[in-house]
Amino acid sequence: MIDAYNAVSDRTGVTASAWGDGIELRAIDGRNISIGTDGSAANLGLGSLTVGATADTAGAVTYYSQVTLKSDNKFEVQAGSHGI
Repeated sequence: MIDAYNAVSDRTGVTASAWGDGIELRAIDGRNISIGTDGSAANLGLGSLTVGATADTAGAVTYYSQVTLKSDNKFEVQAGSHGI
């Protein structure tokens, strides 16, 4: 799975690496990453896992993480108009 993500990273800007028992995905430009499929988890080689949906597949699941911003220069973070 990691090799599949990285094979198209030049087009997507997303890279994958091993992270414990999982996969870490990173967007180099910091944008959100959306993953979707019309195949089942079993068809993707993931056994009986639920992928990106609730157990009854009625809705999508959003996963959150944290971001650390660092700079040698002073900067300001403000709310935007696009749901931020």
